[in-house]
Amino acid sequence: MKKNDFQNINWDDPEFDFEKDIATDPDALDEEWLKQPMVMLKYSLYSSHCQKLVSKAHEKVKTIRSELLLEVSGTQQEREAKYRTDPKYLKAKKQQTIAEYNRDMALNAVSAVHQKRGTLEHEVKLWLGQYFAGPVDPRILEGGKRGLDESILDKASKRQREGLNKDRKSKKKKRSKK
Repeated sequence: MKKNDFQNINWDDPEFDFEKDIATDPDALDEEWLKQPMVMLKYSLYSSHCQKLVSKAHEKVKTIRSELLLEVSGTQQEREAKYRTDPKYLKAKKQQTIAEYNRDMALNAVSAVHQKRGTLEHEVKLWLGQYFAGPVDPRILEGGKRGLDESILDKASKRQREGLNKDRKSKKKKRSKK
């Protein structure tokens, strides 16, 4: 995604694939590192947009409240009762609550993408330490990104994986018999 692509995003109805964006493929760490800054930028820009909407909604609530208070005379309690029950005020307050929720969810997404960066750093350290080279204790290898359906894997890759796992399982059985 290019920088200018962000200008064309409909921020009022963005189509983000959050689960895909935070998933990590340990077999393609170089590609994950290349995509990470743009994913972070995308969610950061959306978070900023949501914060702007919260500010606008907050100002709208204050404006409506002020207008309604100017229209009503009486005690403070009567004036407050008037604006708190007004449909226009209630609608603005609901929009403010929705905007605050969206902002909080966007901030959570930014946090998750930031955590992915830390995960990538640790996976690179594991890779440098040859953690993925061949474990002492056999383990069942998973393909690609977590959550991908086995049917997506091509036949050759699946056969290789089954062969590796078969060899590892038989070695584990031999060790357990000793």
